[in-house]
Amino acid sequence: MIDLGFLKEDTDQERLIDAVEMIRSIAGHEPFAGMIGSELMPGANVSDSASIKAALGGALTTYQHPTSTVPMGGPRDETAVVDGAGRVRGIAGLRVVDASIWPDVPSVATGFPTMMLAEKIAAGMV
Repeated sequence: MIDLGFLKEDTDQERLIDAVEMIRSIAGHEPFAGMIGSELMPGANVSDSASIKAALGGALTTYQHPTSTVPMGGPRDETAVVDGAGRVRGIAGLRVVDASIWPDVPSVATGFPTMMLAEKIAAGMV
């Protein structure tokens, strides 16, 4: 079992509640206000912090797109598992070409950047 630790820290919970309130504020102004039919989560009737916390705690999930577990890096980077071409250090003939080789966790959806990375590495392979 993997415990992702969502909302384990009070500060995480506070930031998520603040985010809901900020999104509601933004959504209440045009042009967004005219485009939004209803709030799906946590729901417009959920307004106090404790209720928001309870609603989000029961619904929080992840897309399960882990990244950066075998980071790419240069020859002097001791934390790097693969080089810039996805070659695993110390294992001849093995490459890793997926989101796990990104040196840092991206702030975007992982699908298209992973395809771009794979295509760039494949184009450079002989």
